Amino acid sequence: YCHVSEIVHILLENYYVIKQPKDLSPEAIDIISQAAYFYDIGRIVIREENKYKKYSIGDLNNIPETHTIAGADFVGINSSPSVSYFVKTCADMCMHHHERYDGKGFPHGLKSSINNIYTQMVSISIEFCNHFFSEEAPGAREFHISLNSILEDSSAFRPDVIELLQNSQED
Repeated sequence: YCHVSEIVHILLENYYVIKQPKDLSPEAIDIISQAAYFYDIGRIVIREENKYKKYSIGDLNNIPETHTIAGADFVGINSSPSVSYFVKTCADMCMHHHERYDGKGFPHGLKSSINNIYTQMVSISIEFCNHFFSEEAPGAREFHISLNSILEDSSAFRPDVIELLQNSQED
């Protein structure tokens, strides 16, 4: 989960520099990347799904859907105003990290930009990490293997998020 959070942080920093979105600040980058760490917290609630922990975005039909909803509900319990942005962001990531850009994901089948860009960053980071960190000392070769895996199933991810990942190799 640390790797996913770190990759999301890199993508967010590059997105901030390139697009300069009004809703993103350095503080928000930290909050969003910290929320990404908890994307799979629903597996604590739905323990029988833990056997599916390692998956590929192409294998979504083999993953039970309940941990996404359970994770969002679990995170949403915290109603403190001081952490509302974190809770909202984290709950969205828990709920939608298995959504695909082409609408074939779950639990809601969100299509195109309906699934927010930050959650798409989590999804692409999960897929990237599954391949990149399969080796003890990952490097440029593993980056290209991971990127090629994502490009083979590019309909799963927003094109702008794929481009961000491609441009983040050095980071």
